[in-house]
Amino acid sequence: GNVGHGKAERHADDGDALGVGVAMVQPEHGLVDDEADDDGCDEEEDGVHQHIDEAGVCAAAGTQHTGEHHDADDVINDGCADDGGAEEALELAQLLQGGDGDGDAGGRHDGADEERPIKLRAAQRREAVEQAVEQGAACQRHGHDPNDFEVGLRHNLEVIRVLDDNGKVNENGGKYEGLDRYEARKQIVADLEAGGYLVKVEPYSHNVGTCYRCHQDVEPIISAQWFVKMKPLAEEAIRVVKDGETKFVPERFSKTYLNWMENVRDWCISRQLWWGHQIPAWTCADCGHITVSREDACKCEKCGSANIERDPDVLDTWFSSALWPFETLGWPEKTEDLDYFYPTDVLVTGYDIIFFWVARMMMMSMYMMKRVPFKKCYIHGLVRDEQGRKMSKSKGNTVDPMETIEKYGADALRFFMAAMETQGRDINLSDSRIQGYRNFATKLWNAARFCEMNECYSVKDFDVTSAKLEISKWIMAKAKEASAEVTENLNSFRFSDAANAVYQFIWGTFCDWYIELIKPIFYGENADEIKEIRAVTAWTLDRILVMLHPFMPFITEELWDNLTERSCKLIHAKWSADETVNADDKNSVF
Repeated sequence: GNVGHGKAERHADDGDALGVGVAMVQPEHGLVDDEADDDGCDEEEDGVHQHIDEAGVCAAAGTQHTGEHHDADDVINDGCADDGGAEEALELAQLLQGGDGDGDAGGRHDGADEERPIKLRAAQRREAVEQAVEQGAACQRHGHDPNDFEVGLRHNLEVIRVLDDNGKVNENGGKYEGLDRYEARKQIVADLEAGGYLVKVEPYSHNVGTCYRCHQDVEPIISAQWFVKMKPLAEEAIRVVKDGETKFVPERFSKTYLNWMENVRDWCISRQLWWGHQIPAWTCADCGHITVSREDACKCEKCGSANIERDPDVLDTWFSSALWPFETLGWPEKTEDLDYFYPTDVLVTGYDIIFFWVARMMMMSMYMMKRVPFKKCYIHGLVRDEQGRKMSKSKGNTVDPMETIEKYGADALRFFMAAMETQGRDINLSDSRIQGYRNFATKLWNAARFCEMNECYSVKDFDVTSAKLEISKWIMAKAKEASAEVTENLNSFRFSDAANAVYQFIWGTFCDWYIELIKPIFYGENADEIKEIRAVTAWTLDRILVMLHPFMPFITEELWDNLTERSCKLIHAKWSADETVNADDKNSVF
């Protein structure tokens, strides 16, 4: 009962002159669905491409992300809303809309009192145009620009579409009908010049969404789409966050979530793609009725005609992804996995998809399952390049993680990611830092070799209280202290602090100090001291492997399996926490 049919704005289908992509707008609700570029026609970074038009004029083009378009009438005449510029603005409106000189469709009028429509249109545009470039009257393209569309809704203006799905001027374009959009622009400029209406032409920067694959300008257009009514779904999703049933970490992202949910608009869920879940709706060719069915429909539910056709559109990727918390566990069947794993404890995701994914999962789960899908939602930052720029195929600054792994190892990359992760802040990818953590792994490997060379093998049921040497008591106390610090930080989602704690203990305390301090004992002749140090060193190394395993699973598993015989895999080894640390022991050496 939440799905409705309405008008919307989208890009043309794959294979035409415009490329694929969607900037959805629904006239009834004024929806602008700004996640739509995930469906095949990715735009340049942030949806903006700085484009210099050779002729200095732009046809009805734009991007759903900005909608700031500075068009032909911005450069035709600096004062076209004044007495001397009314004719030029009217003539341009006539040319763009195909007016014939009479009526209200942009036709040319005579008389001083006919200036009012121009001033009114300029006032309407003023609220959505950049002050730096606003010059006199500005045209409105309600059928081809999201911002203009919103302005048109507020002022009850007619929505006119002038481009077809192939990027050519349609029947509303008057004598320009059939021309490609670029050819039409050139012809309009030529006609303005021929009629004596063109004051000057100059190039300028223009915000145009561009497909990075085919480099075509993205043209928003009006078309029929499917929508979900969001406010009824949002109510429960808002309540459970406010009541603390689901908590965001860091907490500040709950405000981001709630602000979007409390101002949510209807969601366009239909996409013009070849892949995805096809929309289960069939339109009757005889009566026009739309049949929605869980099973494949064979006839129209209204008139009984078998002359029906299924909607070719598929569901938005995020609509399908919104079902993830329960659909992957066997829903709608009541499976053992669904009973055990739903709800999950923690969702880990980036802040850039709180609206696209987290919010949608919350709404779908509360609607279908009546319970929150996860108890905590940890929000991490984005990985950027070394200069802090967002990675983009169009910029050519993307990094293949497989190449990084081949160069430095998976453990080094994993540890880098954990060490740099500071609750929602972006990470600048750095080769030098990753290389440093590869050196850290080498340091651990060499320390383990030292232990093996000196026959430091794990002693079953080793009693830590049996140690008598001060150096033994000190290193075990420091190991317990490090374990407690790593555990506390992991439980608090402070991954960088946890990584730093284990790093400092391994490199600084164990390798730089402890190993150097016990070398004289190994070189000595006291058998009891050597025996104790071997057992304590093996115990400490085991503790290190357990602590480090979440960050560097490969090297730790390798060392765990090969240093001595084990009763279990490292991932199943006991994680030690809440151990008593004697203050005198940890301060006994320094």
